[in-house]
Amino acid sequence: MIKSNLPAYCDLRGSKKAIIQIEIDSFESTPAGTNYVVKDYALSDDGNGNQIKQLINTKTVFYSAEKINDLNQILESTHDYSGMTKIERDWTKVKQGLLMDTQTNLYDDDLTIYRLNPNNWELC
Repeated sequence: MIKSNLPAYCDLRGSKKAIIQIEIDSFESTPAGTNYVVKDYALSDDGNGNQIKQLINTKTVFYSAEKINDLNQILESTHDYSGMTKIERDWTKVKQGLLMDTQTNLYDDDLTIYRLNPNNWELC
């Protein structure tokens, strides 16, 4: 879904660095909003050129219907979804919404999760 474009510390003791990939595994919608299951992975090389994808965190995030509607308006005004099926459009919006949320949900020091700058995240 999204990934960091440079390695970040990905363990609690801060000694292991890796590219971070964040995925929406699934979501469940209700009239009140949507619960998203978000999984974070550390991507690394095994030394033989093979990529290892290690789960480092799982979290359920709730977005209210109002927040989803607001985000949808922003995405509709900044992206073109013509030619996509409803499923393609919905999953594309989930990815773009995840990127937007990650880049704008900042700590007091203006850094994102994994202590990265907002521009250190991209769609994948």
